[in-house]
Amino acid sequence: MTDLVHDVDADAPISSARELLNKYNFTGIPVTEHHLGADGSYHAASPNQSVQGGDGRLVVGIISKKDLPADADDTFYQTHLCRSIMTSPAIIVPSDGSIEDAAKIMLEHRICRVPVIDPTNNHLVGVVSRSDVFIEPLADTD
Repeated sequence: MTDLVHDVDADAPISSARELLNKYNFTGIPVTEHHLGADGSYHAASPNQSVQGGDGRLVVGIISKKDLPADADDTFYQTHLCRSIMTSPAIIVPSDGSIEDAAKIMLEHRICRVPVIDPTNNHLVGVVSRSDVFIEPLADTD
């Protein structure tokens, strides 16, 4: 699991998601919303923010490269919000689940990565990708 998570705020322009997907060659990115934290402050992401797991970000959807309209111009990407194209609700896995559970979910839903949430508060704590599930375990057997 990757615990330094790149996410995009639901109210950020779609260009923010497109930039992250292209920059890091991701197949998908979690879409999150801020909420009032225990310290009384809002946890809001700026576009293109990376967050460390456990900072209070709530997963509200996911955007994959397939969700980006191929025929849209830059004006569309700048003026429309991520929430308008995200898949919601996102398919997620709990942080206390097994790697086998994550693999089953990814295979069943034909997805490449899945956000990991803390089951006690539903906050984003990481992302599990296909390589975490299918490649790294094989490397451990050498």
